[in-house]
Amino acid sequence: MRSRTGWAIGLWIGLATSAAACGSSAPGTDTGGGGSGPSTGAGTSSGAGGSGEGAGGNGGTGTGASSGASSGASSGASTGAASGSTSGASSGAPAPCVKGQVANSEVVMLGDSYMDVGNVGPTIMKDANNAMYRHYYLAASALNYESGTFNIPYQFDTEALMDTAVQNPKDIKVVIMDGGGNDVLINNSQCLTIPPANDTGNMCHSAIDASVARGLKLEQDIASHNVQHIVYYFYPHLDATVSGHTNANDWLDYSYPKGAAACCGSGNVPTSGDLSCRGTGPGIDCVWIDTRPEFVGHNDHANPSAYWFQSDNIHPTQPGADAISAKVWAAMQKYCIAQ
Repeated sequence: MRSRTGWAIGLWIGLATSAAACGSSAPGTDTGGGGSGPSTGAGTSSGAGGSGEGAGGNGGTGTGASSGASSGASSGASTGAASGSTSGASSGAPAPCVKGQVANSEVVMLGDSYMDVGNVGPTIMKDANNAMYRHYYLAASALNYESGTFNIPYQFDTEALMDTAVQNPKDIKVVIMDGGGNDVLINNSQCLTIPPANDTGNMCHSAIDASVARGLKLEQDIASHNVQHIVYYFYPHLDATVSGHTNANDWLDYSYPKGAAACCGSGNVPTSGDLSCRGTGPGIDCVWIDTRPEFVGHNDHANPSAYWFQSDNIHPTQPGADAISAKVWAAMQKYCIAQ
């Protein structure tokens, strides 16, 4: 187990998994991780500052054929409420979250430089009541490229499961992760300035699709080791006016529904807007966190006082890390994950 700092990347090819969380509502579409309000995450970060607001969106209301209403009225064809009836207005409070069931050593963090250079990993642990989770993330890591510690599947299969510093390294109940951005930013950087419509030979489409597939395979691998929950956050929009980022957000938006479907199952992914969702795409409980809404108004370098990216225009400053972490932790609280 170790903490890492480094250089490089953001990301955008995602995945995740599912199986019902304790006392939580059944999987379904979700518009966010929880309460709104200012984030108070501590820590330092280089780059432009910006205001410290922006903790994760509104509290996860179901849309369409939503499953798992916690209390109050459930509209539409609501299925599988946490308790009470499953048709019409769902009544009854959800079962209480039983806390203290997951030790810090049973929570593993994987990913790339958003975790360390962007300080999202330490900020999540701070928000989780200063927990010290097992963390193996490393800057410049990719899903479908690189090897050794720079390969995210390796971080789980070799570093986490075989960690000699941990008494029972295979006893893992929760995986918190990001990943996939470097598959484009480093390994297919030419795609950042190629519009999807001009992708001759589908080179960029194929690279992203392959990374999504590798991500799903990792999620299924995680599920096969009796992990109960995966929490997967994906990347915010960058400033497309920055040199070299012209089409970065186009490819991020192409990746988002694919990564969400891998984690939540295609039937649980919203059709537009915030694609945060929950389901069992890889066979266990998987929560997908869309961080794009939190960065609206904070990704224009021409407005430095509100800009949430460091001088590399890729990694978040501390206010950005606070916003991402707040949404992740709110979702974990909502679904009783590692409480």
